[in-house]
Amino acid sequence: MQLRYWFILAALIAAAPSRAETDDDERGERDDARARLLERRQRFGTRTPEQSLRILGVAHKEAQRWGIGASQQARPAALSGLSGAAQRASGTAWINLGPTNAAFEKNGITMTKVDSGRVNRIVAHPTDPNIVYVVTSGGGVWKTFDALTDLSYTTGPHWTPVTDSLGTLSMGSMALDPSNPDTLVLGLGDAFDVQIPGLVHSSDGGATWSDSIALKGTYPGYGEFTATSVRDVQFDQASTGVVLAATDAGLFRSQQAGIGADWKLVDLSADHAPQECWSATWIGSQTWLVACEAALFRSTDGGASWVSVKGGLPSSAQPRVHRMTAVAARSDSANPQAARVYVLAAAADVIDPSTGAQGWGTLDVFRSDDGGRTFHGLGVNNSRAPTNPNADQTDLDVLHGQAWYNQMLEVDPRDRDWLLIGGNLSLLRSRDGGTTWDVMTNWLPGGVQNPQSRNVAYAHADWHAGTASYAGGTLSFYGGTDGGVFRSRDVFAAAAGSASFDDGLNRGIVTHLAYSVGTDENDSTNALVLGGLQDNGTRMRAPQSGSITQGPTVFNQVWGGDGVGVAVGRFHATDAGGTLLVVTNPYSLQRSQDSGQSFAKMTSGLPVDADGNLPGGNFFMKAVSDFADAKNHTFLTVVNLAGGGARIYRWVDTGSANNSWADITATITLRAGGTAPTFAALNNLAADPRHSGQYGAVSYNKAYVKAPGAATWTESAATPLGSLSSIAFDPAALGTIWVASADGGAGAHVFVSVDGGATWQARGGTGQTALPALPANVVKVDPNDSKTIYVGTEIGLYRSIDAGATWARHGTGMPLVSVTDLSIALDSTAIRAATFGRGFWELYPSFAAPVGVPGNGDFDHNQQIDGFDLVAMSAVLGLTVADPAYTATGNLVGTANAIDGADLQALIAKLGGRP
Repeated sequence: MQLRYWFILAALIAAAPSRAETDDDERGERDDARARLLERRQRFGTRTPEQSLRILGVAHKEAQRWGIGASQQARPAALSGLSGAAQRASGTAWINLGPTNAAFEKNGITMTKVDSGRVNRIVAHPTDPNIVYVVTSGGGVWKTFDALTDLSYTTGPHWTPVTDSLGTLSMGSMALDPSNPDTLVLGLGDAFDVQIPGLVHSSDGGATWSDSIALKGTYPGYGEFTATSVRDVQFDQASTGVVLAATDAGLFRSQQAGIGADWKLVDLSADHAPQECWSATWIGSQTWLVACEAALFRSTDGGASWVSVKGGLPSSAQPRVHRMTAVAARSDSANPQAARVYVLAAAADVIDPSTGAQGWGTLDVFRSDDGGRTFHGLGVNNSRAPTNPNADQTDLDVLHGQAWYNQMLEVDPRDRDWLLIGGNLSLLRSRDGGTTWDVMTNWLPGGVQNPQSRNVAYAHADWHAGTASYAGGTLSFYGGTDGGVFRSRDVFAAAAGSASFDDGLNRGIVTHLAYSVGTDENDSTNALVLGGLQDNGTRMRAPQSGSITQGPTVFNQVWGGDGVGVAVGRFHATDAGGTLLVVTNPYSLQRSQDSGQSFAKMTSGLPVDADGNLPGGNFFMKAVSDFADAKNHTFLTVVNLAGGGARIYRWVDTGSANNSWADITATITLRAGGTAPTFAALNNLAADPRHSGQYGAVSYNKAYVKAPGAATWTESAATPLGSLSSIAFDPAALGTIWVASADGGAGAHVFVSVDGGATWQARGGTGQTALPALPANVVKVDPNDSKTIYVGTEIGLYRSIDAGATWARHGTGMPLVSVTDLSIALDSTAIRAATFGRGFWELYPSFAAPVGVPGNGDFDHNQQIDGFDLVAMSAVLGLTVADPAYTATGNLVGTANAIDGADLQALIAKLGGRP
């Protein structure tokens, strides 16, 4: 039954404006959340709640098996009874490369700003202004005990992840108990990318967590529904123990402060219709308002019973309203019958006044002065303008075409007339109850094409969260966007457009959602790391100093928008400008001939439209380097065609401005006989790192391979599982290929063919040494060992050293995060990984490797630096990254991946304090 909601959502998203608004222009690249979501689901499907529950269960077992998030001292005991393959896996340590900072970000203009990954909720401690939690979509929950520390170019609050043991880092929402701020209720499951069922509880500020509880229930006349995304969690501020959770399966209620299995699905509607809810707000006493998809409900008995109040909206708005976010004025809680309530509403039929096109946009902000019983519209839409319009915010349609995706609404806790709304490009403020509005932030302030925004503060695009706190006596407003967390202390006091926003809080929060990673695989000592990030552009850590990079965990944004694919060419001393790089955005590719200093469009020879962009179906553009090519200036890409099918193109770079892509599709020999002129729609492709000219690609359930020098491609038989995500070649046998599946089902997710694709064998192993039956994003074969296979899964990297007969988690230190891409050095000495939520990682047991993200000394993750940590530090003192027992937790200071006397002194200085 639950799948019907994804179909409804897909239909609503389809009503959004076309991709035209995201095309690149002189002001920079924008993201395209609609295309990202739809193409991801078209390629890999939508998981059922049952599949998501199974995946979470497997992840929990793996966390316990490998001691993920547990005491570092407990790790050897956890490994002692495992197989020889598992013992071998413990001999190397992952180093997190960041990003932790940026010297600059280029996107049409160049800014000295820093971002982190997508934020879904920010929770501020009610009395201690230094304690703040940030809930992210793919990187878990992060906590700081010094939020008010001074900010500089290199420093910010000390952040620590607190959810690494939960089995998933996909988070939805969180709240704390006002009567006991160390009591937390955390809902799992990002609303848009990775849905995971479950809700957990902590009584010690996130140091430990309960087992996950699945939120399930039945509407009369319907089957069972399971929540796979918790969008909002709210405590009754009167401390009655009531907690509400708004989810994709409806509203759930607990009467025991969220503890245990007390949660029950609430039947909100009089006709028992299933609901999809987005927000819950406590108004006062026992009065609540819940905003669902196209529905509003109100309760006056603590959430036990509900009545629809959608009819309280203006009649013209009732048939148009879709996603909504509600918030109540905390200052009115003593008199809930006359309390101020605001509702930010989206519609799918908004007419763009500049183009006449119909699509998603801001319907209005509705205001109630009677506790949420009746509402009137404030005209917050494209019918009128802010006091200080600019080219990105000419009117009050703050949500624009992504109104289904980005919504933030917050009212000042002390003044019900002070209100903030966040959309896709800007934050708007009202200080008169919604009568007039000021633009307070912009995604690219001061651009040449948008001079009106020159004095407006920067905050990343796509707002999802906001909280205003007076802990400590003065205001701190925290906003959460696709680019992390931003803080303002004068957002209400400042004149229109002149508030200050701190982006420096993002330093040290390693939560970027990375799609790809590229390195110089010919030279494992080359420090260059390149990767594409969701809505945070293409980021690069370069080998040289100066204008490109300032630190080994600093990744500068060299291209904007959604960064997707990357490829790196071999550096030659004869190359005029530097290392050749290829990066992709949705529907386009760019080339740099000077190690990322500048880029030029790289679409000559491809079937582009009049604007120079590829058709839909090419959001996740791929770029592949042929490292076996002697000069290594050969690249591949795939284009899914507008009329169906796909073609593969090759670029042989000569350094000329007249270089062009050549179609190498030629003829495809089908497994059933005959030929085809095009491939089926393709998900990925690869080049054999040992045999130049051997290429492979995967569609939903078939592989296509071209042998070196061949003019034709050969189609494989169908694989046992679909949703193929990756293909790799055996370095010693041209006819042996490996594929990985991102399917959400059970069973093996890795297959091998030893006869060029004629037949497939599952290679997931069995028993205790089996590969976890989880979606697999990438498969690679060691360039020097046919029996060593690497698989990046939804919860980390696994390795087999016997051609898939047995598997073990590879390396220590990486949390249960989705590994999306791998780059393996041709001499097998280094592995770099991209993760969807924790940035980039390196497994390179060389003392000379650049230092990674510093540790915090909290070996047992109890959020205290105590005697246990001192004992644990003494046990690892003197170790380097080359030692099996090395852990980055103990490497607090210094420029090497080593634990020495300086680290011990730094830990001693923190004894009795916080990480």
